[in-house]
Amino acid sequence: MLLSHGMTKDGSFYNYFPMPYWSSVRIELQNKGLAILKLIQCEIHNKPANVYAYPHGKVGYFRSSPYYTRKATIGSDSIIADITGRGHMVAAQVTAFGSYEGEVTCEGDVRIYIDGIATPQVESDGSESYICYGWGFPTPPEYNPSSGYDGRLNSPWSMVRLCTGDWYPFQNGIRFGIEAGGNNDQYLEHSGVIFYYGVDEIGMSLTDTLDVGDPDSERVHNYKVAGQTFEGSLESYYEGDDDHILVKDHGRAFGGYSEFTVRINPENSGVRLRRRSDQCRGRQKANVYVDGVLVKERTWYFADKNPYKRWLEDEFQIPAFYTRGKEKLKIKIEPVEVGGVKSWNEYFYWVYSIHE
Repeated sequence: MLLSHGMTKDGSFYNYFPMPYWSSVRIELQNKGLAILKLIQCEIHNKPANVYAYPHGKVGYFRSSPYYTRKATIGSDSIIADITGRGHMVAAQVTAFGSYEGEVTCEGDVRIYIDGIATPQVESDGSESYICYGWGFPTPPEYNPSSGYDGRLNSPWSMVRLCTGDWYPFQNGIRFGIEAGGNNDQYLEHSGVIFYYGVDEIGMSLTDTLDVGDPDSERVHNYKVAGQTFEGSLESYYEGDDDHILVKDHGRAFGGYSEFTVRINPENSGVRLRRRSDQCRGRQKANVYVDGVLVKERTWYFADKNPYKRWLEDEFQIPAFYTRGKEKLKIKIEPVEVGGVKSWNEYFYWVYSIHE
């Protein structure tokens, strides 16, 4: 049995992705370029689907985003794809064009936002790092079964990454962008596309919010805190494409615990907590309790910190075992010491119920 991509004994690389269908399928290739293309090899394999492996209505179709045609977006990321729905991304291709041949154009970070979160959940250190190479693209073509680039002299260049071990699941959407230069400070044009399995329906809904520091919100959610070390406001920025937008919020920090009650949809397949916090002081790690029971599968942990662009949004997934059939949850956040620091702060919580 072949993997989705790999290398054969003769040294040839291949890739394919399963494309489940239930009634019919049509495969069509279109050449929208000016050059005549010749297919050296093309094969189509099919076999009867196992209805248990691909239940109708619950399996995502193999899709691509609309092709992002060559253009520049001055001062902001080129948004290669912005998809609504649920699924998971499995591959990406990006091309960049500079103002002249040989211009260094590979310093832009790839930034991926999942489910509308404000902090990029994937961010590379330059475009070449996203496909697991470094020091630009001036060498001959480099490739392996999962990624590669064409070896042009920095401008233009193209790269591709197949995401097998690090596919990106999303419930409500995914946004894939890339900077133009190290700080969106170059005139670069990008084109590209991403591939994913997905359906149009969203997979989770916002069922509650807690505005920490707001007396009315804290009262409604029975909020309390022990061992408080700070209460006050912060004005700062998020990392990413919107790092020019100043955001102000009021919150608390503590070493003991916080506790609050939130509303959820009882017909859920789990619950996701999203938090806005100040990442100036890290690392942040905490145990999470639901109705007095420790979520033993994982701790809530964020290892990084940023004293300049201090706003962070991160998430914690509560398995359905703790949430199914309930209309409310009593959440307890208990910080844990890590790296010699016992630190936790919270400014805002969003509560999402994941659909069946």
